[in-house]
Amino acid sequence: MSDPKWVSDITYIWAEEGWLYLSVVLELYSRRVMGWTIGERMTDALVCKSFFSPADIAQLSNVTKESIDD
Repeated sequence: MSDPKWVSDITYIWAEEGWLYLSVVLELYSRRVMGWTIGERMTDALVCKSFFSPADIAQLSNVTKESIDD
């Protein structure tokens, strides 16, 4: 893989506390999650944070609205 290409997407998820927005950055060739962020609002800052946060997929199962720093 000589030239990595990254893409991002945002989706919304209904949780007991209300709507949450998940931004994910993927490397296209390997489809590896490079970073992700969850927030209460869909903003450009949400996407930027996901580009600079290393992916720790194990943390996704422990996310609550109270644990989000928006």
